[in-house]
Amino acid sequence: MPPAARRAPFVGHIPTPAEQHADWLRLLRPDGPFVALPVLTEVFPQGLDTVAPETQQRLRQAWEEVQEDPALLRHGWERLILDELLGWAPGLREGAALPESVRAGANTRTRCWWDPARTAPPHVSSSSVHPAGATP
Repeated sequence: MPPAARRAPFVGHIPTPAEQHADWLRLLRPDGPFVALPVLTEVFPQGLDTVAPETQQRLRQAWEEVQEDPALLRHGWERLILDELLGWAPGLREGAALPESVRAGANTRTRCWWDPARTAPPHVSSSSVHPAGATP
C-alpha cells in the first residue's frame, strides 16, 4: 500500500485522567494508604504516566490474589504499588526505620516517603503515604 494510503492503527478509547484514576482506584482498598478520585484528579490533572500492559496485567493478577487473603497479603500489595509501580523503594521508610521525629508511636503501622537529601522530616500519619514536602 502506498505511504499516503496507510492508516494509523486504531488505538481505541483513550481514557480521560479521571477514568485512569478511577480504574486504578478499583484496584485499591478504600482503607489503605491511597487517596480518593477527587484528590487524584486535582493532583494529577494530566492523568497518570503510561504503564506497560504487562505491568497492568501483573498488578491486576496481584490484586486478585490479595482478595483471597487481604489480611495476609495487603502489606505485600502496598509494597508492590509503592516500591515497584511508583518507584519509591529507595526513600520509603516504615516502623522503626522512620526517624524518631516522625514516629507516631510504638507498633504503629506508619510509613512515609523520606527524602534523605532533605533535613526537614516528611509529613506522616498512621497508615498513610505522603511525598516528601507535601502537606497531607
